[in-house]
Amino acid sequence: MPRSYRALLGSMLVLLVLGLEAAGPAGAETSDEVQRLRTYRALVVSQTRPTVRRPVAPVAATPAPSAAEEAAPPAADGMMDPPLRQGFTAPIGTVPSDRTPIPFGSNLFTGAFAPIVGAQSGDYVIGIGDRVTVRLFGGVTVDEIQTVDPSGNIFVPTVGPVNVNGLTADALQTRVETAVRALYTDSVEVYAAVEEPGSMGVFVAGSVRRPGRYAGTQNDSLFYFLDRAGGIDLRRGSFRAIRVLRGSQVLGVVDIYTFMTTGEVPTFEFHEGDSIFVEPIGVTVAAIGSVRSAYQFEFKQPRVVGADLMTFAQPDPFATHVVVRGVRSGAPYSDYLDVAKFRTATLRSGDIVEFRSDRQTDMIAVTLDAHINARKTYILPRDATLRELLAAVAVDNSLLDLDSVHLRRIGVAARQKDALDESLARLERTVLTTPSQTSEEAFLRVQEAQLVTAFIERARKVVPDGRVVVMNDGKLSDLRLEDGDIVVIPEKSDVIIVGGEVQAPGAFSFTPGLRVRDYIERAGGPFETADTSDFILRGRDGSARTVGGGEVVRNGDEILVLPTVETKYLQFAKDITTILFQAALTAAAVVSL
Repeated sequence: MPRSYRALLGSMLVLLVLGLEAAGPAGAETSDEVQRLRTYRALVVSQTRPTVRRPVAPVAATPAPSAAEEAAPPAADGMMDPPLRQGFTAPIGTVPSDRTPIPFGSNLFTGAFAPIVGAQSGDYVIGIGDRVTVRLFGGVTVDEIQTVDPSGNIFVPTVGPVNVNGLTADALQTRVETAVRALYTDSVEVYAAVEEPGSMGVFVAGSVRRPGRYAGTQNDSLFYFLDRAGGIDLRRGSFRAIRVLRGSQVLGVVDIYTFMTTGEVPTFEFHEGDSIFVEPIGVTVAAIGSVRSAYQFEFKQPRVVGADLMTFAQPDPFATHVVVRGVRSGAPYSDYLDVAKFRTATLRSGDIVEFRSDRQTDMIAVTLDAHINARKTYILPRDATLRELLAAVAVDNSLLDLDSVHLRRIGVAARQKDALDESLARLERTVLTTPSQTSEEAFLRVQEAQLVTAFIERARKVVPDGRVVVMNDGKLSDLRLEDGDIVVIPEKSDVIIVGGEVQAPGAFSFTPGLRVRDYIERAGGPFETADTSDFILRGRDGSARTVGGGEVVRNGDEILVLPTVETKYLQFAKDITTILFQAALTAAAVVSL
């Protein structure tokens, strides 16, 4: 590409980015738009940087595909399909969603069915196309490899045709020797063995991903040929009606559910030209929620009731109700039933049934996090309070600090995480949509965005602990407990923890009257990148607050020194600072810039 043309292209891309960025945050509210902005920025960088020419390395030879790779179907655009959940196969152009589960049995066709590669066992059944070694020595000398013909015979020189079709490998020697003994005496010795299975072609058609003719042996399984054809098309194909044909004769109809539920393998002795035909899919109903088998199930019968689905889905014992969603008379439909009524309810193809546990329990489970010689999990009435629990627990006051009792609550942690994620999303939108006036400024914005994006990714890994402070001026707030609460009674401690942006983070003995700045100096002092105006002080009672260096420290406190926001991030300083403090206050985490 000429330099002038490349420079023109770079300028056009810069103008394109500037035009998109000028729209501001309102123009990039969705994740797709944010991703497009990232792509455009990357294009600007690649087109505005100087080109460095390098010698072209020789192209390495492409290795031959493995059997599994050969069986894997290409996508519609010629590229390989992206990996799907749990390795399941899906039809081209579709991705199973979390709401509609994948069909039951679809995980069979992932290239795991190996072909028959040799007669390794004496039980191997000889068929048409197999190669058989025949040796006669003594009065007559013969050393040949014969192929079993369409009539099931091999031709033994000076003896004639010998039928071996259907024999096991162990019985071959006896059959050939008997035929030879009819003409020759014991002066002629006989050796006969299966050399290798013969290859033949079987047609796979119907609702499969890659219909066609596939090579195999008569003893290869039906699953092997379906696997070679890319598996059953999950949108169109039936897992319960697969016909095996020889000409117009139906040799059998296979139901894959039988194999999935009982392990019974369908057996066929395939011949050259046989066909496997996958019928169109029948009535399907999906089960989700409180079930052991969350799949889309296919049914042979046209009328399906709830009990039919429950046989396959196996609801959990605590499932009490179901929500049925589907379409009736062309309009969306939903119904809410208890399990007993659902058993006789009629279902329609395409319905999604969610099993739920809607029975309200009168009890809650609360965990006690304390160094005590007693049980740690308590089953309490739903209206139980913190004071009632503590009254039932024998506590050693010499070891545990009852004045620092606090809770960790799942719901609080979830809300803290949501708030942090919202702040991160807002910062990301701001970074990716900040306007630039020149190509040089756009290039700098790209560099800046990369650094801030790395910070955002680190901050997203922070997990808040959901602390709830229950002590107020030395008095216990008698909160009502919730299911899943963790009641923390910390041990008494004379240790102060200092972490974050200090030279030597660690634990230091408590000295009454010392202040935050004193313990930071004990930790070697702050880094040059540290924020020395505000610090995070977390108490053993679950409290966390922003303090100055002159704050007096209590025994058991934890001091966190945060990094300062550099001037190059000045435009985003407020958001970054907010996130730093959110992470430190809710999870005792210091996220580096």
